[in-house]
Amino acid sequence: MVELPTPLKWLLRIIAVGYVFFLVGYQDAVRKGYAKFASKRVYRLFTPFLLFGVLTVIGKFLAAAFVHVDKPPDSILTGILAIFTNPPDNPVLSIWFLWVLLVFSLLTPLLWRLMGPWLLALAPPLIVLAALFVVTDAFYLERIVRNAGFFLLGGAGFWLGDRWLTWLKRLAPLTVLLFAASLWIMPEYQQRFRLAVCGTLAILSLHGLFLWIPWGKEKLLVWLGENLFTIYLLNTICIGIVKAAFYKLHFPVMHFQLPFLAILLAAGMIGPILIREILFRPIKPLYDLTK
Repeated sequence: MVELPTPLKWLLRIIAVGYVFFLVGYQDAVRKGYAKFASKRVYRLFTPFLLFGVLTVIGKFLAAAFVHVDKPPDSILTGILAIFTNPPDNPVLSIWFLWVLLVFSLLTPLLWRLMGPWLLALAPPLIVLAALFVVTDAFYLERIVRNAGFFLLGGAGFWLGDRWLTWLKRLAPLTVLLFAASLWIMPEYQQRFRLAVCGTLAILSLHGLFLWIPWGKEKLLVWLGENLFTIYLLNTICIGIVKAAFYKLHFPVMHFQLPFLAILLAAGMIGPILIREILFRPIKPLYDLTK
């Protein structure tokens, strides 16, 4: 089985995952009008979590009879249960972030009512705790602990407003250098510690770099906002289809690893957008759900 090289997997994981939680926290952590907001978040996050989770389970269960499938479920029922319990052989682990975001989006505004801005002060200690302590990943608990600090960091950025943006822009050269240095000097550290340190520096440096873009950053951010959710939701399905096709055709993957990886990355980025625009556009509820 060919996988992404470890350094590339780590870079994607550190930058993409932490920054997504930061951005959603920037919008949701201090949200007002809770009842209406909560109902929208349940529809926006839980509905695709359940829909694409079930579709992935059924697809993997049926496809396993014909082609190689990563972590196929023993049955459709056990696969659907695994969507929520997250055992080690979870066949749909790729959409875990939807469940974790839902937990954050529903709980954080309630805690804000109780604690006010002091809630945001928990971001640094939560990041440290996630780096130091091991918890079970059953029901995605470890992922909730790992990303809670990033989510609250986004809320802190929103609450600080222009002060946050001013300092972030000023410190961008330093945070970029620190992020690059952390990737260089921390390859042997344990996974949790690397994610905490490198993830925090990735958030600060990436957000600061956006502030330095002289033109077109609004369009870039709009494009990311319109497509990021779709890419996250459908990239595993697209990559899985391409991998299955290559293995079914007995393509000598081991002799062409870099081109194969490039094709998988392209499939994971472009495939979801094509599916949404071609297949989902005629079905407005599904199209809107995946935007």
